[in-house]
Amino acid sequence: PEEVAICTLPFADLNCPHTELEKVIDKIPKERDILVYCKLGGRSKKACHSLADLGCSRIYDLQGGIVAWAKEIDRSLALY
Repeated sequence: PEEVAICTLPFADLNCPHTELEKVIDKIPKERDILVYCKLGGRSKKACHSLADLGCSRIYDLQGGIVAWAKEIDRSLALY
């Protein structure tokens, strides 16, 4: 939760800790592409595996996390 207050992608529909995905799986549309990210990529990789176990298939992990996105795509994002 603190991370989301510091930095999030502006097009994110849902922000959820990877350990709580089962609680919000009904809010995740399985017919859409799902981009998963965290700060550096470790937790998002775990989240992708969890989402697959929960029946999602169109899952994409943002390699390098929000830090890579901020460095390579949008330098206006705050790094932490």
